[in-house]
Amino acid sequence: MSNRQQRSTGADFANRSGDDDVWNFMKMDLDSDDLEFGDEAEALLDDLAHLSPDYPAVRRRWVLRAWRGVRPERVKSHLQHNRQSRLLSALGISLRGAVDTALQRQLSKLEEDPRSRDHRPPFSNAAAIAAALGLAPLERELLLLVAMMHLDPTLYAAFKPLGEFTRRGACAALATILGARPDAVYRALLPNSLLANTGLIRVDDSHSYHLKAKLDILDRLPQLLLGERLDTATLFLRYVAPARPATLAANDFAHLAADFELARCLLARAAETGTPGVNLLLYGLPGAGKTELALTLAEAAGVALFAVQASDEDEDPLDACKRLSRYSLAQHLLARRRQCALLFDEAGDTLSEGGEIDLPLFMATRDSGVNKAWLNGVLEQNQAPAIWIVNRIDTIDAAFLRRFDLHIGLHIPPRPVRERIIRRHLGELAVSPRWISQLAENPHISPALVQKAARLAQLLPDAFAAQGEALLNQALDNALIATRHGELPEPTAAVVENYDPTLINCDCDLAALVNGLSQQGRGRICLYGPSGTGKTAFAAWLAQTLDRPLLLKTASDLLNPLVGVTEERIAAMFQEARQAGAVLLIDEADSFLRSRQHARQSWEVTQVNELLVRMEQFDGILLCATNRVNDLDPAVRRRFDLKARFWPLAAEQSELCFRRALSEIGTLPLEGLTEETLTRLWGLGSLTVGDFATVRRRAALLGQTLTTESLLVALAEEADLRRQMDEQGGL
Repeated sequence: MSNRQQRSTGADFANRSGDDDVWNFMKMDLDSDDLEFGDEAEALLDDLAHLSPDYPAVRRRWVLRAWRGVRPERVKSHLQHNRQSRLLSALGISLRGAVDTALQRQLSKLEEDPRSRDHRPPFSNAAAIAAALGLAPLERELLLLVAMMHLDPTLYAAFKPLGEFTRRGACAALATILGARPDAVYRALLPNSLLANTGLIRVDDSHSYHLKAKLDILDRLPQLLLGERLDTATLFLRYVAPARPATLAANDFAHLAADFELARCLLARAAETGTPGVNLLLYGLPGAGKTELALTLAEAAGVALFAVQASDEDEDPLDACKRLSRYSLAQHLLARRRQCALLFDEAGDTLSEGGEIDLPLFMATRDSGVNKAWLNGVLEQNQAPAIWIVNRIDTIDAAFLRRFDLHIGLHIPPRPVRERIIRRHLGELAVSPRWISQLAENPHISPALVQKAARLAQLLPDAFAAQGEALLNQALDNALIATRHGELPEPTAAVVENYDPTLINCDCDLAALVNGLSQQGRGRICLYGPSGTGKTAFAAWLAQTLDRPLLLKTASDLLNPLVGVTEERIAAMFQEARQAGAVLLIDEADSFLRSRQHARQSWEVTQVNELLVRMEQFDGILLCATNRVNDLDPAVRRRFDLKARFWPLAAEQSELCFRRALSEIGTLPLEGLTEETLTRLWGLGSLTVGDFATVRRRAALLGQTLTTESLLVALAEEADLRRQMDEQGGL
């Protein structure tokens, strides 16, 4: 076919539809092999065999109306081709005589045929959906037509020769096929129409496409139309699922008591009154318990919670576009119900700034303007209250953030909550109370990790019976390493148990400091000195003395190569400490708080700025431990209320540690330490409590029994090593 013939065919269809500008030029060769209706297409018809016997008449009427819009000679040229005779046979259309006369004669007969008002699938199910959503008759007919275009190969083959369409052209074609007014069809498919807002039908405005590709439909909806009798409940549960029961209770979120109660009241009130546009946003690091909080909130509020599924029946993940469509449909189906709420988990890609998701026409345009407008409408018009869950809040568009009624940030729960969660999940296993208490000391033990460990023990009962706590430690170690939190550290409970304040050599009265912090409840303290002098042990002892949890953060917990993530983690750290009422200890502070004068990258400056701001705003107890106080940014040093210097052990303290080390293993000479031994010990100089602990651990690993001589030699090696490090740039 020539270009002139293609244009005349398209223009002729446009003229017959009453709009000279809406039809795009025909770009498909009507004799193309792509249009062949062959064996595969005929085989697909078997899937439609159980449909209403009246469906073929309705389909024939649709096709005849569509072909009537094309010049008769072009219809005949295409349809009388020998490869299209099977299509004519499948449709039950005859072209004897003049084409236009034959088409009109058969169409007139069909227009008088009342059998198209059948009460069996797909007509009955289309009517059920229309009743559930309040669709108008034209909207119901559009839904049926578009669904069958995606299922019926005869419609695909019959409509494809019509050409490629713009939005208006597609609406004009649909109007011709349904015998409706083009302006009515256009309004029914507008971005703010009911069909669009429910996610049932989407029109792709990105390019001109043939009719089937131009009109997308909610996933799996065509199959539902062909299934058994469809009702509202079946339709609803096809796209959302009842949320699982909560495994935690309200008291597990005691550290969020104020936010929890506010969210519970809001959720209960909105579900009871049907107030539109109520949305809650839960955000925080993975494993912090966001989903459990949502489930617990719903139970506490007395509402039935339904979750927008993240995968289909084949366990294939759903993209953001399909999840939004399911969410929109569920919201409309809940419009007349009370005491219900929706959960949209893993919503980060949906709400992300910059249009990262592949949205359909009515959700997104090239400049993302309609994207924001549509999503803003989603957050303002939802009939049932919704809980949205994301990991990172900094990627969410500010326009979306403003439309949430509550924003609740979650971090790893404080120690008492962690211990309660651990006991609930692992308490029935053969683990000791001491092990549970020590595990709860680790701030990186999230509810999700505890649940996984419990399931592992249940799935491997024989292995757990043989290995017990070692198996759980192995699993938790691997999980912490995978999430870049390192292995399970030595519990602070064990550190405090062995802590002796008399062995701390500090230029500050630590007893007075503890008393002052107890009375004031706040303070910013810098602990500096060589490693092993007891800075971390003092922080743990301080937290225990004040009956507060200790939140320990190291550089590895905070630093991240991605722009802005370090600053986000710093902010989250202070918020976590505030919520838990914890003593916050930043260890290795010099690793990321170096002087900005020596910064080489802009992010080195911004992370120091972020910490300065958060330090000023923090009203709790902050401790920063460092071996290199002079490397800290001057502005950071000025922010500290007190700088406590920790020295190596004094001579009498070294002697006390030496006697204890030998006494505990039974090798202390009965006659005591000789003058020569003490002289050699005192001559070592800068020994620390950490040196004694290191030497004892090394001897245990090698199966050695420490004696007076071997202990002196080992301590001398540690002292020499420290001096070498100091000469290379240490404290």
